[in-house]
Amino acid sequence: MLVIFPEGGIFQDGAIHPIKPGLARLAIQAESLESGLGVKIVPMSIRYRPCIPRWGSDVKIAIGSPLSVVDYAASGSTKKEARLLTADLEIALKNLDES
Repeated sequence: MLVIFPEGGIFQDGAIHPIKPGLARLAIQAESLESGLGVKIVPMSIRYRPCIPRWGSDVKIAIGSPLSVVDYAASGSTKKEARLLTADLEIALKNLDES
């Protein structure tokens, strides 16, 4: 298991920032190089109240349904696949944020 913040960092403003494509490229390359690996990306949202956490802050953690990378690793175009996977991950994160 590996935890990566696909926004490129940890932000304290409470907003969802644009997702960087590196996570998708890494996952697709791993799945392409090792057939049957079964790479999955699990969208997670971590929210603090207040946005800048202190001892005793409230935290809300939401976990979404896994995105199966093999579904994106079939066309042979890593850039295209990465864009699609990144877009779907961003949608999944926004849906978590609204729940």
